[in-house]
Amino acid sequence: MPMTPEQMEAKANRLSSQADAIRGTVNDDYAYWTQPGGTPAFERQRARDRNRLHQADMMVAEAKDLRDRAERIRTAPERRAHQQEVVRIIGERNDAEIAVGDRVQTQLGVGEVVRKGRINYRVSFRSGFSMLMSKTDIVKIEEASP
Repeated sequence: MPMTPEQMEAKANRLSSQADAIRGTVNDDYAYWTQPGGTPAFERQRARDRNRLHQADMMVAEAKDLRDRAERIRTAPERRAHQQEVVRIIGERNDAEIAVGDRVQTQLGVGEVVRKGRINYRVSFRSGFSMLMSKTDIVKIEEASP
């Protein structure tokens, strides 16, 4: 079962506190990390500390990811409503500007509108290929006046 945004936030907080606890156990002295190799035991200890820091970094990254996902879930309705409003505005503008027979620029190249539908246009290309295109995916080409 998917996690709710609140559960994601709680897990992110838990991971962040665990990462802070791990970082608190690691020696943060500059000399400890920069001194040349010593005994094998010292090298093993430094490798263990490096692995702990890596583990803490991974926990922090996962916590950040969880917080970002929770925020996206919370803001999804507003983003979706805004996107639908933008599509509606562009569609209305294109309906007013574009008529059957007009030349339009599409993602596939220049074509001609052969049919207007409620939510899309059928665009025919010079090759004979025609395709339904969304009203938001085309732009009318202005004819050069002589």
